[in-house]
Amino acid sequence: MGKLIDLTGKVFGRLTVLKRGKTSKWGHIHWACRCSCGNVKEICGTSLKKKNSSSCGCLQKELLTERNKTHGMHGSPEYISWQSMKNRCYNLERDNYHNYGGRGIIVCDRWLNSFENFYEDMGPRPDDDYYSLDRIDSNGNYEPSNCRWATDEEQIINRRTTKINGKKEADHIRKEFATGEFKIKEIADYYDCSRANINDIINNKIWI
Repeated sequence: MGKLIDLTGKVFGRLTVLKRGKTSKWGHIHWACRCSCGNVKEICGTSLKKKNSSSCGCLQKELLTERNKTHGMHGSPEYISWQSMKNRCYNLERDNYHNYGGRGIIVCDRWLNSFENFYEDMGPRPDDDYYSLDRIDSNGNYEPSNCRWATDEEQIINRRTTKINGKKEADHIRKEFATGEFKIKEIADYYDCSRANINDIINNKIWI
């Protein structure tokens, strides 16, 4: 076993070593360090010496915040669309996850971690709240060749093919819903179509 090197007083990036700390159950020695932000944290000596740690974690947070702000579009319609796209594909808590990530829809590598790339490929959203991000092939992924800014009407036309093919089935849907036994989501899942489509049928906007 090599001789212990005292790191007290040494500086590693934003960290100044104050004193020796605990030893992990695997024998790794930790050192109490004060970060330039004022936070005190125990960090593994090996990580310090290999320069894997240079702050208490504040540097990474600052870099992430700065990355989000450098493009000057944080909170813009395009940025919100980019975030929503990722949530639909990867956030299991989202109500519509089953229609996206749950079906295997993913965000391409170029866009996943770079809003700048997304904006470069998609450009500004048309100056109209009726436009939103749409996949040309509704079974395809979010990628430059398969996405566009589209109106609600254009997206309705582009939705997954419905199994509803006439007034008879539409009338049956209205009767099912009227019983109170089925919710719009359950009916939409059964017929493999959008909830908006079922809602339009129930409200006699289509297939009347």
